[in-house]
Amino acid sequence: MKILIAIGVKRQKEAGAAGVVFNHAEQLQKLGHQVDTWFFDDLLPFPRWPARFQELEFAFAVSRRIRQSPAQYDVVNLHAPWGGVYGLSRKLWPSAAFPPYVFSMQGSEERYTRAMRFEQKKAVPATSPGKIACGTAFITKPCTISQSRPPISEMSRTAKAGSSLS
Repeated sequence: MKILIAIGVKRQKEAGAAGVVFNHAEQLQKLGHQVDTWFFDDLLPFPRWPARFQELEFAFAVSRRIRQSPAQYDVVNLHAPWGGVYGLSRKLWPSAAFPPYVFSMQGSEERYTRAMRFEQKKAVPATSPGKIACGTAFITKPCTISQSRPPISEMSRTAKAGSSLS
């Protein structure tokens, strides 16, 4: 099977997410698959977009390159969020010619989703119009803008809980 794995980080074997991709590709190759890996610096050695949009630029570059030669791969494994543009393009312009899209998440999106579900269940969100969160997103009551940090009792309770974890 011809597999593409793409991730929007620099190609460094020693790095966390890149290291995972290298190991994943190596294990798939041991099983007899042909695996290509695309990293940020492979597709965008000289990004043209402003720094805050470079991840989106990479997502567009991945999608464009896959769609230019769709028969090159049997399946594409695109790490979130960089596969979003390709996934959306498959939804908007479906075609059997384009390889199926499998996405991988490194864990940060899962933690974000869990936190957002937690916030949604609460009666009062951590941040409301005109208010800011006190110290953490996991609070039960918002504080006013003039109160920029949680009360000392809350901070010490949090510190004690953190020290008992180690």
